[in-house]
Amino acid sequence: MEDAAQATSLVRALRHPPHGTRGFATYPRSGRFGSVTADEHRAAGEDVLVIAMLESPGALERAGEIVGVDGVDGWLVGVADLGASRTDADPSVAELLAAVRTDPAVRDAVRADLAGSAEAAAASFAGGAQLVVYNLAAVMMASFRELAAATG
Repeated sequence: MEDAAQATSLVRALRHPPHGTRGFATYPRSGRFGSVTADEHRAAGEDVLVIAMLESPGALERAGEIVGVDGVDGWLVGVADLGASRTDADPSVAELLAAVRTDPAVRDAVRADLAGSAEAAAASFAGGAQLVVYNLAAVMMASFRELAAATG
């Protein structure tokens, strides 16, 4: 997510008409194969948590605008992509994270962090995150590397 226009497009894609462009069919899995009424389906479609993933220095600079879009509930920094997208002229990843985490423009939005361990999750919560996404793929890959090393 780079700016408020992309955030607006995201929210519209996740909402049913008249608030968005998401399809409205009650017969697939999301409608429990026709066992949910249209009103129940519509109500469930409004109960969506929208977290904008910010992956560039520019996105972090515009975080307040992005989370200010009606329908965006919070933000999460894609730290690996942030590191890959920054240039030598940009602040360090740590500095960028510190800046966005103390930006008053994002204070009322949900802060979500990625964590690869219980310790990292605890640190995120202690540091102000309201939601932690456990990076299961990273945990599994670390376990696989340990297993591979043990077998020689």
